[in-house]
Amino acid sequence: MAKLFSEATRVQIPAILHLMRLGYKYLPVVTEYDHKTNILTDVFKECVQKLNPGIAAQEIEILRNDLVRIANNDDLGREFYKKINATSGIKIIDFDNPDNNQWHCTAEFTCKNEETGDNFRPDNLSYAVFANNLSS
Repeated sequence: MAKLFSEATRVQIPAILHLMRLGYKYLPVVTEYDHKTNILTDVFKECVQKLNPGIAAQEIEILRNDLVRIANNDDLGREFYKKINATSGIKIIDFDNPDNNQWHCTAEFTCKNEETGDNFRPDNLSYAVFANNLSS
């Protein structure tokens, strides 16, 4: 007898459908990302350009490198929090109008740590929040 229920049918697909009804964009395959930070590089660039019209590609790369440096600090995320909440400079997240941000989800995305060789797969909801916070 065929297996009727699985993690995909009971958890992943319903969660993805729910997130899509809330306005999330489904990413069937994640191909372009930084393996050291798991930042979706193409999505990050697109989102930063949308929130900062006229920004140069080099400025976006500098911003991403700065965020990576900040995220590697051992300050419990304080500097990262200050950076995403900054009211001057390059906008990373639009807190005033959340519709200006992009929201994403995917079924299976393996996050890798190149330094340790470890990897993990966060669940759909965690990844959706993770992706939005790092890429919008």
